[in-house]
Amino acid sequence: MFPTFLVIPTVVEAEGQIYWVSSTAYEWTGDRMASGEWPYYGAAACNFLPISTRVLVLDGSKAGGVFVVKDRIGRGSDFDIYLGDVNIANQYGRQFIRIQVLEGAANLDEFRAKNVGVSTWVWIKTLYGAHVK
Repeated sequence: MFPTFLVIPTVVEAEGQIYWVSSTAYEWTGDRMASGEWPYYGAAACNFLPISTRVLVLDGSKAGGVFVVKDRIGRGSDFDIYLGDVNIANQYGRQFIRIQVLEGAANLDEFRAKNVGVSTWVWIKTLYGAHVK
């Protein structure tokens, strides 16, 4: 029912784009995030949104929380929330949630073309049609 291999927008509203994502959590690794900052609660990793994009979590145990994309994900998840502690991250597990872009992703098509690949993005748009913006 939910996409597990790529992120597909499900609704486009005036407030921002909403995506169904496979979400996980991560803990302290001792490394800086892709933004160059040290990890902190409120940071998230995401490959399909630009760094500094603010995102509202609509579902799951972190519903109502606002996170800022500050890192990138190697693989295995679409949206990775920094929780700082391995036990808390394991308790979070994997959740299929909706996230809503609040600000910072003004030119998503250009970003996706550079980071996903034009042919992949055209295939996604063809497959899902009007649900993709």
